[in-house]
Amino acid sequence: MALADPDLPPGIALPELDVDPPRGFAADRYRALRAVYYELPRRSRVIVVLRLPLWGRRPLTLRAIGELFGIGPERVRQVERHAVWMLVLAWQPQRSPGDLTRSEQNALLVPVLGAALDGNPLEGRSGRSG
Repeated sequence: MALADPDLPPGIALPELDVDPPRGFAADRYRALRAVYYELPRRSRVIVVLRLPLWGRRPLTLRAIGELFGIGPERVRQVERHAVWMLVLAWQPQRSPGDLTRSEQNALLVPVLGAALDGNPLEGRSGRSG
């Protein structure tokens, strides 16, 4: 269930990952991804989810996310880059995130995160978005 979090801006919910892997995903790889996801700071988890094209919505811009969190777009980019790097390494350890384009990173992460996340952080409520 996505939960409101006092450490996050109002109207932003912390997205949670399902315990069980989505259908068709290897359980061991999913557990590794889930562990890394929960090792990331709360803000990093929200930023990476807002920057991915999930649930048929366009990713938010660095500037828009920066305004939500009261930080600059460059800091959002740094946080996002670190979070995506860690998630890609967990999901496909044989790949080097530095060798992947943004679209290739998205292609790795969007299917699993889109299937496993419990909701859009901007909706501030539990349940999956369509």
